[in-house]
Amino acid sequence: MCGIVGIKSKNAPEELVKALKKLQNRGQSSCGISVYPNRPKKKIGLVWELEPEVGFLKSSVGIGHVRYPTIGPNKYIDRDAQPFYDDKIFDKPISLAHNGNITNCETLKNELAQNKIKINSTSDGEILLKFFAKELEEEKDIPDAVKNVMKRAEGAYSAVALVGDELIAFKDPHGIRPLVYGNRGKDICFASETAALDKIGYEPVKDLNPGELMIGNDSYDLDNRGKKICMFEYVYFSRPESVLEGKTLYDVRLDLGKRLELGEIPDVVIPVPDTARPAAQGFGEKHGIKVREALIKDRYEKKKRSFIEPTKKGRKRVVENMGFVKSQICDKKIALIDDSIVRGTTSKRIIETIRSLGAKKIDFFSTCPKIQHPCFYGIDFPTSEELIGYGRTEEEIAKIIGADSITYQSIDGLVKAIGLKKEELCMACLTGNYPTNITKEDIIRLGEERRKERK
Repeated sequence: MCGIVGIKSKNAPEELVKALKKLQNRGQSSCGISVYPNRPKKKIGLVWELEPEVGFLKSSVGIGHVRYPTIGPNKYIDRDAQPFYDDKIFDKPISLAHNGNITNCETLKNELAQNKIKINSTSDGEILLKFFAKELEEEKDIPDAVKNVMKRAEGAYSAVALVGDELIAFKDPHGIRPLVYGNRGKDICFASETAALDKIGYEPVKDLNPGELMIGNDSYDLDNRGKKICMFEYVYFSRPESVLEGKTLYDVRLDLGKRLELGEIPDVVIPVPDTARPAAQGFGEKHGIKVREALIKDRYEKKKRSFIEPTKKGRKRVVENMGFVKSQICDKKIALIDDSIVRGTTSKRIIETIRSLGAKKIDFFSTCPKIQHPCFYGIDFPTSEELIGYGRTEEEIAKIIGADSITYQSIDGLVKAIGLKKEELCMACLTGNYPTNITKEDIIRLGEERRKERK
């Protein structure tokens, strides 16, 4: 996943920091900004920890990144933090930050090695930067260079980059990861979500199209192979106030809750904070059941999202910092609403605690359909065996997490709530139908690579 920002304004460094704070939901392991003509400033940790180091910078153009790691054996090493920078290949310095995953990065890396171009990190972001720089050196033209990147780089990538003092942004040919363009007079901004634009006073203008390049305000339609937007953006990742492809995420999640099928009437509806709150509200409104905030995240801790914590230990710690309102749990039949269930570890711990506080019955509802297949486009579930939904029935899953029952959203309900055509969504993790060139051999190879990284 990750979050990216590119800004052209007289206060670029200050605005980059503010926008990145608004995108902290998209990545928590590292952050960084690159402003012309300086080298990038990067930090392991959250954006507020980087802020003192960039406060003195002055520039009218820059890019920024918050990282959610899905690649690399050690996901917290300094050299994998973005943006990446190169001043050797092309005659101008280039910085680049991206959101997504390049699925053929080893092929591109080998090609770069043949040209004596070294990769210093374990991140596909550096490979994307240096492949782009190589193409730019050969073509001397930004649109031609980006078009060649799109021909060769497989997978998902939304990117912002500086070529000298020129700000550019582009999306992969399927537009899997989000990227929005906004302006404020003559100032321009690209960001992963409209919430970041709102924070710094920019008006959202458009979502970039698949295969689109923008150089400042100028647009180039380079390689549009048809929209395939990640459905998980709507279910979980994006902020509820953000607007993606014309739909406010809060409204989508409210509708997802309304579309959940209800069996036995519970006493109370309880959301798992924070993403499931709108869905729980919609579910409660549809069925006339009271909604209660009985699970409380500690607002006095540095907040972290459980799913994007890269280790089981980190996800466990997030749950341990949660509070529970016993009066709304004890002796109640509970409809527990969550945005999704991926590995099941967080759900199991929450249900164990609720059960220990005297819940009479716990029916679990997921606003997302059953996740059964690995994602290779930027979400950290790269193997089927780590997915609780893979090869199991609802009854088996409910038993594992300790619920009395589990109800999943239907794929039809998901599509209707999002409001796009079914063919415009990437639902590969639900269906196994990948929008890019992913073969069975690739799935086996990529899974093996990730297993080795995790040892």
